[in-house]
Amino acid sequence: MSNWIRKEITEDAYEELHGIKPQIYFEVPIKKNENTVKIIFGGKEIILQEILKNGLTNKAILRYSGETMTFKTVYEAEQEATRILRG
Repeated sequence: MSNWIRKEITEDAYEELHGIKPQIYFEVPIKKNENTVKIIFGGKEIILQEILKNGLTNKAILRYSGETMTFKTVYEAEQEATRILRG
């Protein structure tokens, strides 16, 4: 079972990087080799999952509206998420 915790400080950082201020929730409990984040803006919801290997990003997975996209970095996934959310 997953619960979500909102992190408003992360929302401010996202706004500085991408120019929009979505609601950002982190999944708890935190898992050892992955970070899962829910990004909500304008009635749209995206799940971004960072897969770690030896503590470093191995890949980032973006899920939206039944589609799954894979990226090499979290930043690339965030850029695509921002494009979708602005859409």
